[in-house]
Amino acid sequence: LNRERSRADRNNADLSLIVFDLSRVRNPDAVMRDMANCCQERLRVTDDFGLLGPRRVGVVLPDADADGAWKVEADISTMLEQDAEGVSCRVLEYPGSGLPDGAG
Repeated sequence: LNRERSRADRNNADLSLIVFDLSRVRNPDAVMRDMANCCQERLRVTDDFGLLGPRRVGVVLPDADADGAWKVEADISTMLEQDAEGVSCRVLEYPGSGLPDGAG
């Protein structure tokens, strides 16, 4: 995440982070596995995803504004279908709403 933030600064580009919170999901391990499959299918080569902490999955979207990130979030949630019940989500945009310090 820090590498992409530095790249966004250097290129004066947008950077978005989608944070999926699975803390209210009944079977988080299965949802994380399904989410990994959805991300591999949906994301661009330049995007990345991984664990941000217990039951939190992050998707890093270089050169994407918040609107683009929400579109990706909607696509992933649609692909998860019923598994998405209980998943909450937020989008952080840099520069803008900022990204968590020390992440990455």
